[in-house]
Amino acid sequence: MSLVHNNIPATLLVADTAVGLSSWGFTAAQIAGAVSVTITTDEPVRYLTTGTPTATYGHILQANTTSELQDDVASIQFIRESATSANITLELDTFYEA
Repeated sequence: MSLVHNNIPATLLVADTAVGLSSWGFTAAQIAGAVSVTITTDEPVRYLTTGTPTATYGHILQANTTSELQDDVASIQFIRESATSANITLELDTFYEA
């Protein structure tokens, strides 16, 4: 086994159900080793790192923005904020054993 450092991009259409990092196809090892995530969204979304966001509860990321988070990355969840689903691209910066 060796320690792998990757910046892994993935895009997902997020609708009215909260989703976590595994929905983007990241492995359990990648999620456990996550140190930061860069988030780009084309529509408004809400997110939480502790608990489950709803369309009316959680931190807001506005449409056409990019943001980086470095705390509690492994437990982050997203949901669309309005009636329009959002394409969210995540770039997961991770260290994991491969």
